[in-house]
Amino acid sequence: MDLFPTVVHLSGASVPEDREIDGHDLMDLLQRRVERSNHEFLFHYCNAYLNAVRWHPPNSSSVWKAFYFTPNFYPESETACFHTHVCFCTPDHVTYHSPPAPLRSLEGPVGDHAADS
Repeated sequence: MDLFPTVVHLSGASVPEDREIDGHDLMDLLQRRVERSNHEFLFHYCNAYLNAVRWHPPNSSSVWKAFYFTPNFYPESETACFHTHVCFCTPDHVTYHSPPAPLRSLEGPVGDHAADS
């Protein structure tokens, strides 16, 4: 996610107009003045590795997400990486999905769901 427009807004400056900026100011979303981001697609990375792609079609309440890999939680009944306080991207800490776990509709906050293994 490109945070540049949000940081520029917070500093009181203006985004340069002499180049294309593909990011969006997120302050309305962060302050809950709007319910959705202006980003139709969000690419989720774990370090330098593409983890998932989220698609929120325009004029739709649907949200879809495809997972390329998902973290392995310990113990398996956990829903986050509580034991390490951060999820790792190395092969022994993830399950790869090839092809990616199918696009599926999500309900509730986007980050609240993990892909089905």
